[in-house]
Amino acid sequence: MSDKAFVGTRLLSGAVYAARKAGLEIPRNLSVIGIGTPETPELMYPPLTTLRFNIEAAAEAAARLMLDRLEGIVDASPRNVTVPLDLVLGESCAMRDSRLASHVAQPG
Repeated sequence: MSDKAFVGTRLLSGAVYAARKAGLEIPRNLSVIGIGTPETPELMYPPLTTLRFNIEAAAEAAARLMLDRLEGIVDASPRNVTVPLDLVLGESCAMRDSRLASHVAQPG
């Protein structure tokens, strides 16, 4: 069984480097999931599993909230906004359930 690491994209290559330097094999000893929008997760070895942000949806939600606030449609109270993520399966996780395949985005 491997340990798990969820890593933001700015730290991703450093985390993979540190794991390898410590003698850990991905995914045998450590499962790694990138969070964000890495430029080329498929170029890392092994290709990384990633939770990819939908930047357009996030920007649209932020703009809508700001415009609604400026127009007085909503008050300044905190809001929860759900922005969709795409799960892009790579090979950086020890356990991979084939039942997920129909629900995930393909790399690229």
